[in-house]
Order: sequence, then structure tokens, then C-alpha cells
Amino acid sequence: MYRWMLILMLCIPRGLYGAALPWQEVQSAAVGGHVEAQRMLGQFYLEGEGGVEKDPKRAGYWLEKAARGGDGLAQSLYGYLLSQGLGRAVDEEGAVYWYRLAAAQGEPKAMIALALKYRAGLGVKRDARQAVQLFRQAAELGDGRAQYYLGDHLARGEGIPRDGAQAAQWYERAARSGSLLAALALGQMLEQGKGVQADGAMARHWYEQAAQGGHAEAQFRLALMWEEGRGGVRDVAVAVDWYRKAAAQGDTRGAVNLGYLLAHGVGAPRDEQQAVALYTQAAQGGSATAMYNLGVRYSMGSGVKQDLIAAYQWFHLAWQQHYKGADAAREQVAMQLKGAQIAQARAQAAQWLSDKGR
Repeated sequence: MYRWMLILMLCIPRGLYGAALPWQEVQSAAVGGHVEAQRMLGQFYLEGEGGVEKDPKRAGYWLEKAARGGDGLAQSLYGYLLSQGLGRAVDEEGAVYWYRLAAAQGEPKAMIALALKYRAGLGVKRDARQAVQLFRQAAELGDGRAQYYLGDHLARGEGIPRDGAQAAQWYERAARSGSLLAALALGQMLEQGKGVQADGAMARHWYEQAAQGGHAEAQFRLALMWEEGRGGVRDVAVAVDWYRKAAAQGDTRGAVNLGYLLAHGVGAPRDEQQAVALYTQAAQGGSATAMYNLGVRYSMGSGVKQDLIAAYQWFHLAWQQHYKGADAAREQVAMQLKGAQIAQARAQAAQWLSDKGR
């Protein structure tokens, strides 16, 4: 009876229910020993809902009571608190204990959390096979994250024999549930023909689903297919739009490709200054291609004031990452510099690496 009273109480607008906030009513039932109320009160404190501020310690107090009372969701949430060290010290072994109990009660999130512990060897001995079994249990219950992880294990052959066809099926189920990672992974399988028959059009389809959801790598891969005309018509202007989205999220390859298109006025009006800005952004992210391109821009004075010392610096940085052609370009610029200028350029490169912690 208490359960239905609580559910009804939470569904009734406060003005109709009276002055008391929901947590006060739930707390009254929780203090009285009602396990579901204890779990609900713990959730209120965990999320900062129901009229209370977030308080991990109080959340842990009530969730532990409910967990000891046998509430599966409380066991899963309490395991999460222990794993994350919220309101208490991190306790991976304790988290595994509670995740196991919750998983045994059919809690999909607990199954996934426990599987990830087995996968990483946190709080328990690493066991990829056990992780796969748990992912499968949750996947068969319809959990999209578990379906993605199961597909991942099947694709890599970790803890289970490699099976590209099965991996693709689980990825598709996860993607249809809204998993961006699964849509990306399925797109890659279809684009490259790994474990499945290559299908550029369907690869585009799944990349676009992930890209529309905001996944930067999917945006880059989709842009590349539009630029090269793979899987459908070629439209560089559409590619530019997707490269912009990827670059805005820090994707270095998207920034480099967009910079190249803008530098040459392909798919968008020529904008050499913006190209330099994009190359600089990508170089900050570690792209050797961007470093080389910056060397070219500074050596020619394209989109930026000519600066041979800066050109040498960027060619030198690209050379240190074994970028093809960087050594020859660096030496060509060196022929136009004095020894002190070369030393300055090398010092600037070393300082840049130091500032980046590399």
C-alpha cells in the first residue's frame, strides 16, 4: 500500500497535496522502515530532486539502508556511489559486491557496471568472458549501452570468438536505441567492409545518425564521404558544413580538412586566414599535418605574415613527428636563415612542446 501512496503522492501537484514537499513525505515513510521510500529518498539526495539539495552522504545513508533491505535499484545506485567515491572513499570491491546483488535481481545498469569492472579488472580479477556474459544479459533486456558493448566485444574477439556479422547486428540494435557510438561503429564496419559486406550508402546513413547526434568523429567521417563522393553523390559544400561541426568540437582531422578546403576555395569561398586559424587549432591538438601546413603558410606568407623562423619551427615540429616531407621543407627554409635564427626557431619549437606538456 505504501508504494502506491508514494507513487500517487509524487504525481500530485504540490498545490493540491499541501505545504509539505515530496521528500518530507518520503522521509516519513523511509524512517518508518519502508524500503522503497528509503531508496527514493536516497535518489532525491543523489540527484538534488524532490525539494532537497544534492547530498552524497545522505544519499549513501538511505541507499545503503534500501540496498540492505533488498531493493535492486538501490543496490545498483549504492554500488555506483562506492565506485565513484561520492560522499565516501572509493571502494571498488564494495561496488562489485552490490552490483552483483543488483544484477542478480535483473538490474541492467548493474549488469553493465559489473561487466565494466570485469573488463577493466577493478575490484575484481579481470575476466573478459564474464564481462561478455553480463553485457549479453543486459543487451537481451533491451539496454542500448549493453548492446553496443556486446557488439564491441564481438567485433574485437575479446572474451568471445570474433563474429563481424553478430557484432553488426548488435551495433544496429544499439544504434536504433539511440547509441551514437554504435552508429559510428556500424558505419565504420560498413565503410571498410570489416566482418560485413561493404556498403557505402548504409555507412553514410549510420554516420549521419551519429553526426546528427553530435558525435565529432562521425561528423568528420561523414564529411569525408561527402567530399570524396563515396556512398552517394559528391557535394563538397555539404562536406564543408560537416567539417565545420567536427572542427568546432575539437576534431583535428576535421579542422585540417576544412582548412585545406578554405585555403583553396573548394566548397566555400577562399579564406586563407581562417585556414591558418584552423591549422593552428589542429596543431594545438597534435596534428603533424597541421604543423606542416602551418610551415607552408608561414614560409609563403599565405593567410599570415611571412615568418621564416615560424615556418622552420612548424616544419621542425612536424619532422619530430616523422611527417613525410617535413625534413626537406625545413632544410629548404634553413637555407634562408642564419644560424642564430635557426637556433631561435628550434628554441621556440622546444618551448611550444614544453607548454603543451609533450
